[in-house]
Amino acid sequence: MKLRMLALVLGGAVAFTAAAEAGGYKEGAVKNGGTISGTVKYTGKALPDKPTGKDEGACHKSTPDPTLTTKDGKLANVLVFLKKVKKGKPFTDAQKKVVADQAACIFVPHIALVAEGGEVEFKNSDTVLHNVKGNSIRNGQFNEGVEAKKSLKKTFKKGHDVIKVSCSVHAWMESFVVVMPHPYYAVTDAAGNFKLEDVPAGKYNVIIWHGTKKTECEVSVDGKGASKQSAAGVKVKVKKGKEVKIEATFN
Repeated sequence: MKLRMLALVLGGAVAFTAAAEAGGYKEGAVKNGGTISGTVKYTGKALPDKPTGKDEGACHKSTPDPTLTTKDGKLANVLVFLKKVKKGKPFTDAQKKVVADQAACIFVPHIALVAEGGEVEFKNSDTVLHNVKGNSIRNGQFNEGVEAKKSLKKTFKKGHDVIKVSCSVHAWMESFVVVMPHPYYAVTDAAGNFKLEDVPAGKYNVIIWHGTKKTECEVSVDGKGASKQSAAGVKVKVKKGKEVKIEATFN
């Protein structure tokens, strides 16, 4: 029997479906696994910095919009993951315990990936009060203050969840917590790159998701002609010990 769910993030204008086999993901050694790697580009206009106007001793007067962080046309903070993975490599310890910092009135990282059943420590490295506020159908609601130089920990028991997290004290502060049902998730780095390693051989759908642009991008696989990403994602075939390369472009 399959369990289907809808992950909905209202403020980020995001909605996507995911599915998992009953019984959950099965961890085990992956021999001679393949790799899915790639780069995400952005050809649109850069967004102006967001003015803050509050707590300028701790916060900058303005801050870049983390949803469109680009360098040389490459796009950071894009979520890339595989759908419907039944078994594969184990979660790492680093995926089970994650730190999401509030530093200079910005959430770092912008997208925090945590394993199903894992823990996120929301840290406040600033000298002013922050809070963390999230609303999830699968993992419930939370809205708690975090005093200066303190932290709080929360456990997220149910995977297939994307949770928009904000700070009610500083309205420009927004981020996401993604609760992974399996470890084949990645976020693009400052150069727009991502890599999923130790992928068992087989056919997969890759989802490339951006917090404001959603999945509306052009994608090419192994240098072949680009096409629009469908709601089901990008179809790829992973061979033992081989690498699949993806290039995606948002505009």
